[in-house]
Amino acid sequence: MKYTFTCLLALLAASMVNAANTIKFINQDDIPRKIVFTTNPGHRKYDDLYINGRSEATQKIDWGWAGNVYAIHQGAFDKAGMLAEFTFNGFEGQTFFDVSAIVDPSDHDNVKQIWPVDEPDNISGCNPFPCDRAYYRPHDEQTKTTWKNDFIVTLGTPDNMRRGWVDVGLPPVVTKEAEVEKRGEEEFVGKRFARKADTYRI
Repeated sequence: MKYTFTCLLALLAASMVNAANTIKFINQDDIPRKIVFTTNPGHRKYDDLYINGRSEATQKIDWGWAGNVYAIHQGAFDKAGMLAEFTFNGFEGQTFFDVSAIVDPSDHDNVKQIWPVDEPDNISGCNPFPCDRAYYRPHDEQTKTTWKNDFIVTLGTPDNMRRGWVDVGLPPVVTKEAEVEKRGEEEFVGKRFARKADTYRI
């Protein structure tokens, strides 16, 4: 019985180590890039990834992995810039993530944004930089958390930027003016546009 229990624990531990956390990198422009993983002590060091312009690459990540990722133009000097930082399956099983500008806040052309695949509103980073969704100084309150295991990291600048969002499945930004206009159209009765507080005759 003790042997069986020990084997079960070993299998559980192995399955956790090999659990499929993933990071999908989406290169949004024509520039080929090298993606570099920097690992916290005690965690696996992943090989660099090379990604062509306007393409995607996915890296499986071990359970509990902690470290960061940066990108450079292929062939450029290898220097850390804007960072995508992760602690997978950390406190209470949650994953912590942020885009950090602490190393080089002037790197506006590589790592842009991070979000969990199923939580497009839980986003860290900027597109374009600067914005208030990045980690600019120690103890900045920009670290995000999630129970999800699969992430998207965007690189480069898309042609079709939408006020800080990119068109890769995220909902479009709706401005206040557009909301008012839509509400007015829906509430149009007898040549009147009913707004929240006022009614305007036409």
